[in-house]
Amino acid sequence: MAPALAVRDALAALGVEGSISILSPYFEPGGKLVTDFFESAGYPVSRARHLAYTSAHDIARTPSTETIGLIRELDSPEVDAIVQVGTNLPFLKIASIAEAFLGKAVISINTATYWRALRYLGIRDQTVGFGRLFWAF
Repeated sequence: MAPALAVRDALAALGVEGSISILSPYFEPGGKLVTDFFESAGYPVSRARHLAYTSAHDIARTPSTETIGLIRELDSPEVDAIVQVGTNLPFLKIASIAEAFLGKAVISINTATYWRALRYLGIRDQTVGFGRLFWAF
């Protein structure tokens, strides 16, 4: 399962029908490809933040305080979900916490990929601590 397709399926499973915001570690050209993918899947992108990291190690060292600030920057009343792409960005636990204080879906690409693989295999376990996605089928 491709991670981008897993996120698309996660958005559908969570009932997201409106616009999304995107957080990516990519430079603008890569970010545009991400935006184009989600818009072609029916999710208008209201906001996007592309961090333009130069290495996978830099992405992996992103402090959680910075990530939380970026989530707040990407949130707005017209945004129905925040989506993080780029598998090296540490986001899994932060997404779950952000969902609690925003009251909307915040999806980590790694969590979505794992969730989709489990659901594809018929595993329907519901798990606490990984956000509302692990309660969706």
